[in-house]
Amino acid sequence: MNTSAKSKFLLFASILPFALSGCSNRGGPTVDVKDAPAFIEGEYVDFSEGDTRVFDVSDDYSNGNPFGCVWTRRNAVYTNDCFELSITKEEDTFYGGEQRSRGEEGRFLYGYFGCYMKPAKVAGTVSTFFTYTGPYENCPHDEIDIEFLGKDTTSVQFNYFANGSHGNEYIYELGFDASEEYHQYGFYWGKNEIVWYVDLKPVYKATKGIPNTPGRIFQNCWCGDPTNGSIIGWMGSLEEDKLPAIAQYQKLTYADIDGRNVAERELPPPLPLDSASDLK
Repeated sequence: MNTSAKSKFLLFASILPFALSGCSNRGGPTVDVKDAPAFIEGEYVDFSEGDTRVFDVSDDYSNGNPFGCVWTRRNAVYTNDCFELSITKEEDTFYGGEQRSRGEEGRFLYGYFGCYMKPAKVAGTVSTFFTYTGPYENCPHDEIDIEFLGKDTTSVQFNYFANGSHGNEYIYELGFDASEEYHQYGFYWGKNEIVWYVDLKPVYKATKGIPNTPGRIFQNCWCGDPTNGSIIGWMGSLEEDKLPAIAQYQKLTYADIDGRNVAERELPPPLPLDSASDLK
């Protein structure tokens, strides 16, 4: 990543800590979801088919506190049937994996976002699927999250931000261990509501202060800065003896708010490997 792109993206680190406060809400739906829209399984990326042309991989830099790892493309790899993000340790440095949708075509406003994944089951780690934009793109901090804490993969955390506002965290009890097999996690993002889904069924809805700025699709797997007590309180202490921690992703889906498939949009050409991590 060139210096200019790196410095802009590092602004993300100054915003993210607000996403990591403890959750006061826990359990089943607290808002009626009976009128939630049916989840639409659009087409976007099938990682089982190998490398894609629509993501930038974060490489050779750190966002800083509250992150306790350096991003490396070595920890964002394709296997025979999925895409893997991992956390590893080399000497005294921890490394994590991250990617985000790139180019103007990689910014999305409203629609149905889905992810088939298995999070890492290692305390002190987080495996994610989310949309985000912020000051690094001269935008307000708008974000919609699906986050798994490796210390308890029988639950998932939902969260969102609109122009930096926070305090919207919610933990949903899954009734199964998400790390054991692939399940579908997603959200419908409309102008007046966000509805989160598990295996295509609506489980939680938010209707206040909905974000309205186009964001990029992210996935990452990371560990916290051990000097940040609030982060470690949220994530737990890292179980180093269980590394590498691995999160697996099989497919991402997207359809716009009218249900149109992303495949109808023109996608950008692939980037050369040596520039794939540059922010476009």
